[in-house]
Amino acid sequence: MEKTVAIYTLGCKTNQYESNAIIQKFIEKGYKLVDFEDKADVYIVNTCTVTSISDRKSRQILRRAKQKNKNSILVVIGCYVQVAKDKLEEIEDIDILLGNNEKKNIIDYVENFKKEKQEDITDVMHQKEYVELGTTTYTEKTRAVIKIQDRL
Repeated sequence: MEKTVAIYTLGCKTNQYESNAIIQKFIEKGYKLVDFEDKADVYIVNTCTVTSISDRKSRQILRRAKQKNKNSILVVIGCYVQVAKDKLEEIEDIDILLGNNEKKNIIDYVENFKKEKQEDITDVMHQKEYVELGTTTYTEKTRAVIKIQDRL
């Protein structure tokens, strides 16, 4: 049976780069990328929290994901998770919350989800090093995004 993954990216170029790297990791593990509007086994929302509008849009996208497939795994990653974990925990449909430093292990979290729910999020405000996602060859655009600096 084919495993499918869909991703929705909000925010900056860093999120775009990281989403591309994450999709590449899923493809390497045998997942097929599908459009976020299609039925998928795993939905990933890479969030932003620059403005209240981006917070609201993140929440709207999260609520839409499980409507496509109630048995899917909904993974929320990114800055909004870092600053509003408590608020996001109130949304029942979310299965996995990962902060910026946990993105690199997203496949492990997804594959182990049925065994136990893991939500340990490190505090990005105290993180001094960038957590590398590896070399990315996958991109949904005609131009690749290269990460040069992490936001502080």
